[in-house]
Amino acid sequence: MKKSRCNNHRAQNNGNLHWKHLDSTGKGACACARHGAFVPHCVVDFQKGERQINMDFSICQALKWFSGHDQALIIYDICCQWSIHFQERVAQSEFLELWDSLKITGTIGKWHLATHILECFAKFTLNFIEGAGQVKGEILETLWSSMDEVARLAQAMSTAHHQESHPDGWFTPERDRITLPSALGPGEIECLSLESIAMVEAELRKGQVTDALEGLRLALGEKSLCFRTEVRNVDSQWTTARAWDNVHKLDAEARKCQATYQHARSALQHLPTDPEYLATLQEITDEDLKLAGDITDKQRFGQRSDALPWFWRIGDINTSNGPRMQECMYSTRIFQCPTNLP
Repeated sequence: MKKSRCNNHRAQNNGNLHWKHLDSTGKGACACARHGAFVPHCVVDFQKGERQINMDFSICQALKWFSGHDQALIIYDICCQWSIHFQERVAQSEFLELWDSLKITGTIGKWHLATHILECFAKFTLNFIEGAGQVKGEILETLWSSMDEVARLAQAMSTAHHQESHPDGWFTPERDRITLPSALGPGEIECLSLESIAMVEAELRKGQVTDALEGLRLALGEKSLCFRTEVRNVDSQWTTARAWDNVHKLDAEARKCQATYQHARSALQHLPTDPEYLATLQEITDEDLKLAGDITDKQRFGQRSDALPWFWRIGDINTSNGPRMQECMYSTRIFQCPTNLP
């Protein structure tokens, strides 16, 4: 790789450096400059610094997703050097390809442009590109910054461990899972200095618990309502099948919320969480998902001895999920009223 004719950009000049003890010296990716969404299947490993061969592949892969466009705006930190022979490299490679009608305009992000020579400003500033709008062109810097803490987990991984954790060589944020602090062993959070991330996950898990419990109450409430308004009033084989289909769907939704709650509760037990809050989170058993007898049979004796599961007695049930839960509770109260009114 030739030396940069612009300022001393390490991304260009260190492209031939190699660290024998490292399997990967960095990562490259493409993302939407306006919305910050990663382009799928465009993450690449750097084997010898930030070489153009790696970024050529990433950019060509990204452009394949936009077959209906005839123009593309590429914002790259060292675009002044990368764009010189880009078309030639694509034509000479059997692994790279572009749409013939695609016109590429190369630019440099506003923050990185300040480190270039004066000639680069007039040629590559976003301020002079028609149609670029008001965009800084530094979206990847913000995306990388949020992943710096997560990247620590992969630094000491072997090649096999890294590929096992991320089969595609690295994770695609839109679809792959990442290792969270709750999945680490005892003492690893402190050893890796992930306390701040662990606290963030704990807050997110608390929200997950709240949402799961509200979803569970709603599913059980609608299931009860379905029994009273549909199953008990069927008059044909078709209406019977439809009513029980609805019951099974609501039961599956309740079990899904149960599994989500159990997972979040287990994660909180491995995170820095208030012990008093953890004490309020009890296990939800299959018995807790069964409907109360006075809901399915209003004439049953001994209703006063029934006890509702614990998750009905925490939070503000009257405001849970708005009108839908209110409808379930209102309809249930109507069916529990005496039928011998004048």
